[in-house]
Amino acid sequence: MFFLDRYVKYFWSQIMKEYIEIHRERFLEELKDFLRIPSVSANPAYSDDIYKASKFLISAMEEMGIQAEEFSAGGHPIVYGNIHVNDELPTVLIYGHYDVQPADPIELWDTPPFEPTIRDGKIYARGACDDKAQVYLVLKALETMLADNSLECNIKLMFEGEEEVGSCTLESFICSHKSMLSADAFLICDTFMESENQPAMINSLRGICYAEITVSGAPEDLHSGMLGGVIINPLTVLCSMLGKLKSEDHQILIPGFYDGISNVEDDDLDFVVDADLASFQAGESGFSAYKRMTIRPTLDVHGVSGGYSGEGPKTVIPSKVSAKVSMRLVEGQDEKIVFSQLENYINLLAPKEVAVQLKKMAGSNAVQTKIDSIACQSADYALETVFGNKPVYQKIGGTIPVVSMVKQHLNLDPILMGFGLDSDNIHGPNEHFHISNFFRGIETVSLFIKTYGQNKKKDIQANHLTYNLNTQL
Repeated sequence: MFFLDRYVKYFWSQIMKEYIEIHRERFLEELKDFLRIPSVSANPAYSDDIYKASKFLISAMEEMGIQAEEFSAGGHPIVYGNIHVNDELPTVLIYGHYDVQPADPIELWDTPPFEPTIRDGKIYARGACDDKAQVYLVLKALETMLADNSLECNIKLMFEGEEEVGSCTLESFICSHKSMLSADAFLICDTFMESENQPAMINSLRGICYAEITVSGAPEDLHSGMLGGVIINPLTVLCSMLGKLKSEDHQILIPGFYDGISNVEDDDLDFVVDADLASFQAGESGFSAYKRMTIRPTLDVHGVSGGYSGEGPKTVIPSKVSAKVSMRLVEGQDEKIVFSQLENYINLLAPKEVAVQLKKMAGSNAVQTKIDSIACQSADYALETVFGNKPVYQKIGGTIPVVSMVKQHLNLDPILMGFGLDSDNIHGPNEHFHISNFFRGIETVSLFIKTYGQNKKKDIQANHLTYNLNTQL
C-alpha cells in the first residue's frame, strides 16, 4: 500500500495545523450555533427546527464554496453538497445526519441541552456527539483543504434529517439519485473510538427490524367492574403475546427467526467488555457477552401504551393498546422476512376477539465491511498518524440504516471512522463531545482524503501499466 511521501506529509500537515489553529475559535462558535438548533426528528413540534438545521448546513457549505442543495423524498430534507475538482480524480461520498434525539428528561441535564456549554475540555449539548460535531468536523476538514487548494478527490456530501427515526425516506432518495451519488469510497463519521487515544474502525453492524404492535378490542374504554370477566382486555392480550416472544432462557420464539444464521465460535470475537456487563446473563446461553452484544440477534420491547397509567386508580378495560418492539439482526437474516415472521406469529397468538395490526417503523440488514480496500487502509493510516496508535477493528451491535442502503444500491463499502467515546452519553442527559477529538477529527478526515486521493491515483496508474504490459505481451 502506498502512503504519503513523508516530506509532503510533513509540510502539508504543518499548513493544515496552522490553519486549524488560526480558525480554532471560529470553528467552535460555528459548532455552537449548529448545536443550538433543536433539530429533533421524532417530534413534529420541532419540524421548523429541522428545516433551520438543514438551511444552516447549506449556508455553511455555500460560504466554503461548496455547491449545496436540498432534496426531499417525502420526509425531512436531505442536504446534498458537491465539490468537483477533476474528472480524473476519485470521488468520496460522505454521510452524516443533522437530526438529534429528544432531550427528555430535561431535568437531568446539568445545563440546557440546546445551549452548548464547554467545561472540562468537552462541549455539552444534545447532538454534540451524535452526530452534529462529527458532521461539522467533516465540513471544517474540507474547508481546510479548500483553503490550501489541496483536495485530490472529488467530494459528495449527503446529510439527512431522519437518522434518529430510522432514515424513513433515505432509501427512496438513494434509489432515485444513484448517478448523482456514485462514488469510489464512502465515509461515515458517526461511530466511536476505543478510548481517548485509541482510534477504532467498525467492520460489522447489526441490522434492525422495528415494529409497532396494536391490539384493539371494544370501540371505547369500558368499566372493568361492570364488564370485567366478560369483555376481553386488549392490554392483557398484548402482555401475553409479548411474553411469548422470548423463552425464559432468552431464546426468541418467532418461528424461522434463526434460519440462515451461523453460530460463530471464533475466539477473536471475544473482546473484553466491562466486567459489570459481562456478568449479566440476559441473552442467549453459550455465547460470551461480547458476542451477545455484537453478532447475535436480539429482541427487545421498548414501550407499551394504552389504558390508564396516571396517578391514582381508574378501572377501565382499554379499547386499544400498542407496544413497540425491535429486533437487532445479524448476517443471514433479511429484515423484510423477519417482519413477516413476526407478523405471522403475532396473528397466530392473537385470540379472535381482538384485532391486531403490525406497522413496520424501520428496517435494515446487517453489514460486514471490507478492511483491505485502499479506502480502508488510507483511513487506517490517517488515524494512526493523528492519534499515534493503529486503530482496532470492532464489531458493534448498533445499526446505521444508510450503511446497508448504500452497500445494496451504490455497491460501496463504508469507512466507519468516528471520534466519539462510549462515555459521551449519546441519547442520554448531558451528552457531550471531546473538543480535542473535534480538532483531531478535522486533521484525520483531511489526511484520509489526501491519502486516499494519492493512493487511488497510484493504484489506477499501476493498473493501467499492468494492462498496457499485458496488451503488449
